[in-house]
Amino acid sequence: MRILQPPTTSGLTADADIDMLNLYQLMRLAAPASGEALRKGNSDITDTEVDEDAAIAYWKLALTGGITNDDIASDAAIAISKLASTPILESLLTTRGDIIYRGASAAARLPKGTAGHYLQQGANDPQWASISGVATIVRKTADETVNNSNVLQNDDHLLLTIAANEVWLINLFLLWTSPTTGPYLKTGWSYPTGCSIKWGAEVKVASTNSAYWSYIASGGSKSALLTETSTLIDILGANAAICGLHLTAIVINGANAGTLNFQWAQGNATAEDTKILANSCLIAHKLA
Repeated sequence: MRILQPPTTSGLTADADIDMLNLYQLMRLAAPASGEALRKGNSDITDTEVDEDAAIAYWKLALTGGITNDDIASDAAIAISKLASTPILESLLTTRGDIIYRGASAAARLPKGTAGHYLQQGANDPQWASISGVATIVRKTADETVNNSNVLQNDDHLLLTIAANEVWLINLFLLWTSPTTGPYLKTGWSYPTGCSIKWGAEVKVASTNSAYWSYIASGGSKSALLTETSTLIDILGANAAICGLHLTAIVINGANAGTLNFQWAQGNATAEDTKILANSCLIAHKLA
């Protein structure tokens, strides 16, 4: 075996195998030229010669293809943002608030629901549903005043949004006052077109339209309940006292969604402050 120095380069040429382990000590290897690589004997280093747990960064490997699903461990913590494609998100989710669930044979989209509705399990798939049987409570947060007017106006707080064809039971508890007995308290409703309302005072009160649900005295007879176009005037004036009035209504809405709003005014237009007070409240139960 000989090691020769080529006449035109600074390297050496071996004309036979060199026993590097027994005869020589290898001081260093020159850096491979561009496009060259270390080889084992006459062959490239193969996949089987790399330990399973060898910590080799992917970017140092000359991969022949992209990383496939089979290359990733089932418990690999890879962020969705790191993936080149997110087909489920891109094809299904279109609106903020959408939800993905397992459909009959594949992932499916449940569109964003209506505010206040809850997620309900259907026969097979989830669905949005309105709350039924749970009270909706609306509290009057500030006093409201009417002076010298017997024209009904919408109350600023005591109102409820109702959908088409819904049925509601409404209980309205009013705290009201006026300096004298003259103005009285006139009450009524505004409502969506096609809505039907049956209502009256919870018990008999002295009023210009004495419809009521209960009568605890003997004798006498009941009047028909009021309708959506009716008004009720409590003719017992407050005389500076804080009075109470309990109204009950069954509201049967038609095909038009909208707002059910309690209305009130003075029964007699009087130049004084008639008030419905804070903490009066509307308590509603959706029946259907």
